[in-house]
Amino acid sequence: MKIKELITLLKKEDQEREVIMTIDPESDIHYPLTYIWAGAFIPELKGPGGTYLEKLTEEDIKNGCTEEDLGPLDAEGRVKAIILSYIN
Repeated sequence: MKIKELITLLKKEDQEREVIMTIDPESDIHYPLTYIWAGAFIPELKGPGGTYLEKLTEEDIKNGCTEEDLGPLDAEGRVKAIILSYIN
């Protein structure tokens, strides 16, 4: 993904969201950014947190998502986020 594409996508989102990146700290493998999605982030006390759907839409259900993909809705520290990710 080019910078101009990322900027265009991010301009469409709520500017108060946290930005979360998908990484594997155990490896030295890097991938190009291939997509972003609006969701929810729940930080852990130690280490990385989890990313979840913010809400379950009909499109999500068609793609195989369930209410479990929402994670704990009342979790402490849960914030709206934009998740930067990749497909390897």
